[in-house]
Amino acid sequence: MNSLMSDATVSTLTSHFAPILLNDDAVTIVFDGVKLNPADEILDDTTLVVPLDTIPDTTVLIRIIEWRTGKHRAVYFGEDSERFVVETSGAELEPQAAFSAYVTWPGFDPDSLAVLGLTDMAPDPAGAVWRATRSAVKDHFASRRRARRRDQIEDWKSKGVYPYEKAPSTEAEKAERAVFDIVSSALVPQIPKRKDGAQLTLNLLRDALKTDPENLAVLVSEFVALSEQDRHALTKLLSETTLAGVIRSANLVTSRSKFLAGLEHLLFDPEDSQKVGERDHLHKMLEHELWIFGEEYHFMNSERGLTQMLRTHLKLEGLPASKVEPVKRWDGKSGRVDLHVAAKSQQHDRVRHLVVELKAPDIVAGRTERDQIEDYVNVVVTAPAFASERASWDFVLVVTDYDEVIENSFKSDDRERGLVFEPDTKPGRPTVRAYVRRWRDLIDENKRRLDFVTESLEFDPSLAEGLDFIRAEYAEMLPDDVASPEDSGAEPIDSQLV
Repeated sequence: MNSLMSDATVSTLTSHFAPILLNDDAVTIVFDGVKLNPADEILDDTTLVVPLDTIPDTTVLIRIIEWRTGKHRAVYFGEDSERFVVETSGAELEPQAAFSAYVTWPGFDPDSLAVLGLTDMAPDPAGAVWRATRSAVKDHFASRRRARRRDQIEDWKSKGVYPYEKAPSTEAEKAERAVFDIVSSALVPQIPKRKDGAQLTLNLLRDALKTDPENLAVLVSEFVALSEQDRHALTKLLSETTLAGVIRSANLVTSRSKFLAGLEHLLFDPEDSQKVGERDHLHKMLEHELWIFGEEYHFMNSERGLTQMLRTHLKLEGLPASKVEPVKRWDGKSGRVDLHVAAKSQQHDRVRHLVVELKAPDIVAGRTERDQIEDYVNVVVTAPAFASERASWDFVLVVTDYDEVIENSFKSDDRERGLVFEPDTKPGRPTVRAYVRRWRDLIDENKRRLDFVTESLEFDPSLAEGLDFIRAEYAEMLPDDVASPEDSGAEPIDSQLV
């Protein structure tokens, strides 16, 4: 009795008695005061004549009715078009549409009807009937979807919202167009009816298939959830740029935020910071993250001597660089810098250099480290090969912390600036400055630059997310027991880019 009181009872009874009710107007069935009327619920009604694969010259009649509502999916078998004595589930044959398939074959007898529930394992002729039914139902709904897709595409084209204007000319374009048509048709319930909303959504789908196909479902659901104001803002933004550009920009910001969070862990975690070295680890990672020191540095030589640094300078000055005399420090040694990045300004033909000297997290900078930077400054200031009024050099010693010797060397009360050397610029010589900066200050400055965008993106990575990002990007540049989440004791997490 309880089974008759479920929400699906009316649709199940309507489906079961549909052939009788549709074939005989004189028959009326009422359940709980509701008259069963299958004609009102029919979306599509198709009758097929299907041959049996193992029984020559034998066919079955299959009537497939697609219902407008409900989730009922069933297949009925019987000797004639009104009496169907066996019912099986049709969910395996068509998982989306609500339908009933009525299979009529005069050759049914009690034995063949009894084994239909075995589906593919049923012996013939029941097995042959089942195979024919399965193929016919699947092919029917595949054809229905193709027809609906064509109709939908034509509707979008007639409204001017279909995002492709020309026919595809290459195999790659044909494949992309086919995928777009399938995906967009499947997402029709989520695509706005209004022209502007439909056009924006379809453009998003097209661009997402090119730039971020793995996150397509997330992108669509996020767009559908936008407020009207945010949707208009996105429409305006995409009229000035592309979705690919938006994704790249957001990805750049979130990746940088994660890198800063991970770098913070490597530098300040009590355990992991002891394992991180400047040349083996920090140096190698920062070669790929030079934006920390400034966006303008696009030309870089890494871990080279002063002589190579001179060659880079001469190239940017437009001077021959193949034959240069070796450059030595005052003590006769060939100095070795960690990172040398240089850029030639497009305005006023200026050449700007940045030389970064890194120290491991456990080193507190003092007199020795300050003297090392001063040696580099003196080489550039005094060596004739570096003489150029168009050049400026910034030397930066980056450390976790420094002692009183460094603190007392600052040329300004602004400790954030960290200026320790600024020789007077002489005619024909470059402008040279030297700084000592703490990692804490550099990280905080970069976070402040990113804050506005990350707040707009509602993105605030944790230290664990940052470390996970660095592990994914730079696993080979980390100490073994830091690169492995199991060994370091940190929980692995999934990182998703916007």
